[in-house]
Amino acid sequence: MHETQQILEDNDIELRIKLKLYVTQDLYMELLSYGANIKVIEPKLLAKQVRQAHEYALWFQV
Repeated sequence: MHETQQILEDNDIELRIKLKLYVTQDLYMELLSYGANIKVIEPKLLAKQVRQAHEYALWFQV
């Protein structure tokens, strides 16, 4: 557990946490490694980048 981690929601449907982190390439790659099992909500730019990477991967497979 990260020292800034706060659990916002924990039930059978989702686990939602809040963290205060610096956005780095390592973090970005870690998030992508979760594939469809993760949804980034904030910051908006990171959420957009993760979504676009998944869309590109899907498009590339077609």
